[in-house]
Amino acid sequence: STVGVLTKLLRDLKEYRMDGRLGPFVKTLRDLTSTDIASDPRAARRLWLAVPAHERKALASSAAAFVWNAMASQRLLSHGPGAVVAGDIVLVDGDVRVVQPGEESAFSIHDVVLPLPSSSGATDDAAGTVQYPGKPSGVDAELYAAFVGQHRLEGA
Repeated sequence: STVGVLTKLLRDLKEYRMDGRLGPFVKTLRDLTSTDIASDPRAARRLWLAVPAHERKALASSAAAFVWNAMASQRLLSHGPGAVVAGDIVLVDGDVRVVQPGEESAFSIHDVVLPLPSSSGATDDAAGTVQYPGKPSGVDAELYAAFVGQHRLEGA
């Protein structure tokens, strides 16, 4: 039943908060999406809203951190820990900008930032538009979207 699965979901979430293992929670969530919840979007919303707000926030933060860590790892694998490359996003005097070809040496790796999914991220305007790195950096909006989709984290 949905109530039984919700109870298991909450128990798995508490275990995750204690030991950091997200696997059982994600498995239970996937089990839910393969049952009656998958056929009724309103039921999925009711289920999500039945999770206490602080737990929903913790789960969303965990998902965002998971994506950010994967993107940071990919950035380091692509170019190493010391090089700033065209396409990287840098934070200079509180402003976010994309490094252009030829200006890489003007920045340190400590200036490089990556957007945090599900937040305001690294913004480049007053409207809060998220700025993603360019393709040369090894991490771009397409990679973020593919990773989020692969791990079924849309909307997290």
